[in-house]
Amino acid sequence: MRKQALIFDVLHGIIDRGGKERLIARIERLVRWEGDCLIWTGAKKSNGYGAINFRHDGKHEQFKIHAVFATLMTCAPIPDDMEVDHICNNRLCVRHLRLVTRQENLRVRDEKRKRS
Repeated sequence: MRKQALIFDVLHGIIDRGGKERLIARIERLVRWEGDCLIWTGAKKSNGYGAINFRHDGKHEQFKIHAVFATLMTCAPIPDDMEVDHICNNRLCVRHLRLVTRQENLRVRDEKRKRS
């Protein structure tokens, strides 16, 4: 199962088991506003992306937090041919997100690098 589909299954399972309020409370404790961005203050991966851990089918799973937020915002798994782009270029922001193709994500990244 692809990671995007697994994120959806894990979140769906939490909500189905009555854990929606606990999930929201957990997330709310780990975000703060910085200007227009909603910043993840929880765990971070070595590449600078925010991360969150869940248990699923007896196993520990770690997901990028922006993928979790994108899944929650769309109420659906992220399609296999799409990626989550940070419009604001802040890897910890969970507000300014959009789905783009891999090609578009790489093009936008390269343009941002040229400007900086």
